[in-house]
Amino acid sequence: MAFLENENFFVLSFIELALNSFTSRELGLLRKRPVSVSSPRCLKKKPKTDQTFSYLIIIDFESTCWENDKLIPQEIIEFPAVLLNTCTGQIEDEFHYYLQPSEHPILSDFCQQLTGISQVLQFVHNL
Repeated sequence: MAFLENENFFVLSFIELALNSFTSRELGLLRKRPVSVSSPRCLKKKPKTDQTFSYLIIIDFESTCWENDKLIPQEIIEFPAVLLNTCTGQIEDEFHYYLQPSEHPILSDFCQQLTGISQVLQFVHNL
């Protein structure tokens, strides 16, 4: 009986090896099927229209930061924006709004160096 079990295992292993040597398509498991005309994939895509803008507003928030501690929640300390002329590539105007952080109102030296925002600048802006 044990011999038959081993023999069955050998036969099954041989069949599995033979089946694995064929691709899914060769085994008939994967077939091409016609795609209907109404299929969304067949619809012609509309040509992309070029959108041209004369100006872009670019914003870049600054937040509180510490050199070695990344787990402290950050607070926004500056909301700046620049107006970029896309034709000339020149910045035509800029805007800065400074916020006093409430959780950690004193900026770290690292943050002041990294962002260029001083405590005095924030204080004067908030008067």
